[in-house]
Formats: sequence, C-alpha cells, structure tokens
Amino acid sequence: MPEQRLVRGGASAECSRWLIGLVFDGCLGPGLKVSLSLVLSLVLALAPVESAQATVDDVFARVRVDDVAGLGRLLVQGYDIDSVDGSGDSLLIVAAREGAAGAVKLLLARKAKPDYRNKAGDTAVMVAALNGHLPAVQLLADAGAQLARPGWTALHYAAFGGHVEVCRYLLGRDADIDARSPNGTTPLMMAARQGHLEAARLLVWEVADVSLRNEAGLTALGLAERGKFVDIVALLRKAGAR
Repeated sequence: MPEQRLVRGGASAECSRWLIGLVFDGCLGPGLKVSLSLVLSLVLALAPVESAQATVDDVFARVRVDDVAGLGRLLVQGYDIDSVDGSGDSLLIVAAREGAAGAVKLLLARKAKPDYRNKAGDTAVMVAALNGHLPAVQLLADAGAQLARPGWTALHYAAFGGHVEVCRYLLGRDADIDARSPNGTTPLMMAARQGHLEAARLLVWEVADVSLRNEAGLTALGLAERGKFVDIVALLRKAGAR
C-alpha cells in the first residue's frame, strides 16, 4: 500500500538559508539596505510550521494505544477516517480489536463506517465481541452497527471467545440466538466446540435450539462430545439434546 503522508508548512529550509546568506555574504550590495529583523521575519514566514511527517502507521499506532488526543490531532490534519492498513483493517476495526474505547468513540463521532468489512469479512463489532471488549461493542451497537446479519455474527464470535457478558448484551440487543454461519454453525455450537460452559449455559437458558445441525451433521452436543467437555454434554442433554 503506498505510504500516505501529511506535510505541513511553506517554502523549504533551503530558501530560508538563501535569504540569510544574502545578508551575511554581502550579496545584496552596499546600495541596498535590508535589516536583519526583516530577513528573520521572512525566514519565520517561510519556515515549515511542523517539520515532522505523519504516516498512516502513525495514525494506526495512536489507535492501538487508545491515544485519543494524538489521534484527534492527526485526523484534523486530513487523514481519511476510513483509512485501512495492509491487512484491510480500518482504523475502527483496529480500535475495536484492541478494546480502545476512546478511539472507537472518536472515530464513530467522525463518521467512521461501523459496518465496514475487512478482507476476512469481519466488522468492528465482530472483532470487539471476539476479544470480549464490551464497552467497544456497546459503542458500536449504539452507533447502529449491524448485529443481525447473514453469515457469521458478533454473537458467534462472542460465544467462540466465551465472553458471557458480551453474549448477554448482544442477546439483549435482539441478536439472533440461532444465527447460522455459512456452514450452518450456531453460537451455541461455537461455545460447545470451544468448551465454554458459562457461555453455553447462557445460550441454553435463553432457549437456543439444541437440535440444529451444521453442514457436517453435527449438533452442539456432538461438538461437545468430540471435545470431551463433559459438563457441557450434561448441560445439553438436560436441555433435551440427543
């Protein structure tokens, strides 16, 4: 990806040095009087306002550490709020993945696209859910991020990570408890496959369908049995899974 840069300032330093040289080398001649204060004024007027150059990497670095003030300064200088890195991740996706709630809030206030998808098809709310960053999930949901969508959802990702409070929040925002991924996987199957008992318990309590099967013909019970997660197996059988 071509490196983007921001450069603030006016004429180059070479021009400033040339003006000073005219005075001190006597090049202006005896008949032309130019005060040193005038030359210095010209130098200051022509000097760059800021010699440092900011790159896209600088912007992403501010996002990763949740440096809201630094990020705000760089955005004011003109960066595209929906800039992406080499992996196709937007600033908002990176902020959500890192749990940088301040950066998420700032980027959303600057109208970053909440449903932008990276190369893997993930959105900001999905990666926030995967990593258990509830404040970021809440900010994104409040900004209108899509929680119920065809295919993989934030609830799938939260269940995969075993993040019970994120699952609870998403269900409270009307996420589809039996959402089917492209291969037919449900959030309950994700929790069962990963051995996340409390996440599975929450989903069963909220009446997830324990009878559903994925493309391979496996139910949540079958996945729990494969993983030898005996507590989840018992939970699912008690809920009527066969």
